[in-house]
Amino acid sequence: MKNLKSDFIGGATSSLIALPSAIAFGTLIFAPLGPEITAKGALAGCIGAVVLPLIAGFFGGAPRLISAPCAPAAAVLSAFVLGAKVSGQSVDEILGSLLLISLITGLLQISFGAIKGGRLIKYLPYPVISGYLTAVGILLISAQIPKFFGSASNIKIVDFLSLLRMPSQWDGISLMISLATSVSFLFFLRLNEKGIIKRVPAPVSAILAGLTCYWGLAYFYPELAVLTGNARIIGPPPQLNLSSLFSLERFSHFSAAQFRSLVGPALTLGVLLSVDTLKTCVVLDAITRSRHQSNRELLAQGIANFANAILGGIPGAGTMGASLINITGGAKSKFSAVFSGLISAVILILFARWIAWIPVSVLAGLLLVLGFRMVDKNSFTLALHRTTFLDFSVILAVILSAMVFNLITAAGVGLGLAIILFIREQIRGSVIRRKMFGNQIFSKRRRLEKELAILEQYGDQTLVIELHGALFFGTTDQLLNEVDPHLGKCQFIILDMKRVQSVDFSAAHLFHLFEDRVSEKGGSLIFTHLPNELPTGQDIRAYFHSLGLTSTSTETKIFNDLDTALEFTENELLKAHNPSKMSDDHLLDLTEVQIFSGFAVELSQALFQLLKTKNYEQGSMIFKHADSGDELYIIRRGEVKIALPLQKDQTFHLATFGKGDFFGDMAFLDHGIRSAQAIATQNTDLYVLSRNEFDKLADLNPTLGYAVFSRMARILALRLRHTDAELRALEES
Repeated sequence: MKNLKSDFIGGATSSLIALPSAIAFGTLIFAPLGPEITAKGALAGCIGAVVLPLIAGFFGGAPRLISAPCAPAAAVLSAFVLGAKVSGQSVDEILGSLLLISLITGLLQISFGAIKGGRLIKYLPYPVISGYLTAVGILLISAQIPKFFGSASNIKIVDFLSLLRMPSQWDGISLMISLATSVSFLFFLRLNEKGIIKRVPAPVSAILAGLTCYWGLAYFYPELAVLTGNARIIGPPPQLNLSSLFSLERFSHFSAAQFRSLVGPALTLGVLLSVDTLKTCVVLDAITRSRHQSNRELLAQGIANFANAILGGIPGAGTMGASLINITGGAKSKFSAVFSGLISAVILILFARWIAWIPVSVLAGLLLVLGFRMVDKNSFTLALHRTTFLDFSVILAVILSAMVFNLITAAGVGLGLAIILFIREQIRGSVIRRKMFGNQIFSKRRRLEKELAILEQYGDQTLVIELHGALFFGTTDQLLNEVDPHLGKCQFIILDMKRVQSVDFSAAHLFHLFEDRVSEKGGSLIFTHLPNELPTGQDIRAYFHSLGLTSTSTETKIFNDLDTALEFTENELLKAHNPSKMSDDHLLDLTEVQIFSGFAVELSQALFQLLKTKNYEQGSMIFKHADSGDELYIIRRGEVKIALPLQKDQTFHLATFGKGDFFGDMAFLDHGIRSAQAIATQNTDLYVLSRNEFDKLADLNPTLGYAVFSRMARILALRLRHTDAELRALEES
């Protein structure tokens, strides 16, 4: 009950700002059709102020959002009406076209919500939105200047200075009323923003000030108090008949070409109203610390605009001013919007006849200020900085397109420039996250000192590139410039695709070029982390296969991860540059193991007495994480993988040790528990050296203890230096 009271207060105060603005917008749209139709426009605005908050508020996904006829809709539709009037269309044809545009707009918004377009529309580049809203504001100003000065002629904004130089075309009475309204609007807006006056919305205060000025002047000019034939007021509205304004019969004779000609304005209006609504929702989220449902809101807006068109109202969107007033009034739920519509309906039914006395100049003063407030003045500062001048150029292009042509053209220009801005951002950012060579980054396979020396010497024949972002026609040249200098030198090109968002045909064609170049050297193009499906939904593996990039006849290879690919290239380089390497089946004896090679005969013989031999089949666990043990393991044949157990039966691959290397050194040195687990990935033969047994022998033969620990320390130091160099390369790449 407490919330309903707050919702009622919020809805009541928001209706006081939505209804006057709706009347002004409706009057603006229908003004070119003549004085007898202007009052019908006011009625259409009132219907919109009733229907839109009722339906959109109840079914929408943004509680406390107030929907109503808005400035963008007024600008688009008034421009359309004026153009249609100039082209010679009849009033019935224009009204039928307006109905169709409104219906199609509602259907488009419903489709936007149904296809989850809410998340896409609100990501339009800000320069495009800024330019479009500024253009709408300028068009509003342009349309109101003649009414503001009481001029009988319709002028464009470029003729404003000419009008200023011709006071003979002014109407002093209209000018005074307009000034009183505009000044009051600005004054009370400032008081509202400072919180000095909260309960009385600025538009209501401005209209009251304009009416006060009008009736004050009526004391000196009695003709102002006459309803019939008074061109300075809206005039008597038609009877409240929902079919009196729009009728489905009006467009029953429309041709298919006429229907198609209305899709452009409807699409413009649908996108603009959707963006305006979602932009308002984002602001309300920040104020109320809530989160709106964009797709649900678009569905509700579409249903509301469709129903509103059938009932005779003009389309609208979620409006900032009324919604903020609603929140200030204490609104808590969607019922505040329902109350706003119901209260507007009561006002319309009980006081509709008083609408006739609203002066045209009052609405002109109100709309002129709203137009100026829509102009994004901060955007013009972008012209002062070289880095933001392109953004300003986009804003200016949209504005000029609207001024020279129309808002529909401006929408097309904005969409085209949005695509250009996207491509520019993609090109400005490099698609290469990291670029290294095979002697800077190594696999997790531990190599012996001699093997490391070979890899450090010949590792630059492997080029590793981590890619990210969109690989498309706009970024392929950038990638080619980075890779081309190395194509004649490198035998292996590894492309890590883990962070790639999309791939087009141009990028795939470039990969074909890389493959041809490296295959000339007997090498391979290698892909790692190649996902089955990209964020765009594209099946990248199937796409590459269909283009012949990963067929069996090519030299292109695919590995699940970068480490496996690096191990493959290292093995290939070692085969090519280490022909004396023993076969994998050879079983090492003590003198062939790196850590013990070069020992004196008596030391080797003494050490051999301590060593035990063990055999493990492929897949066998040698030791587990947290096991106790002090043994050092030396690999005579086979391979051992060291992995760190994680949650949910997951493991992290730390290192792989091959023949001639050793592992288990941490527990051997500090007598602690095992920090990871060791698994034989092949049939493996080991020497096992117990620390307890070794200490007993070292006490009797200190020379042996010194020799083993010094050799182990040197090898561990080489591993650490190697790791340091690799970390440095990763940070600097």
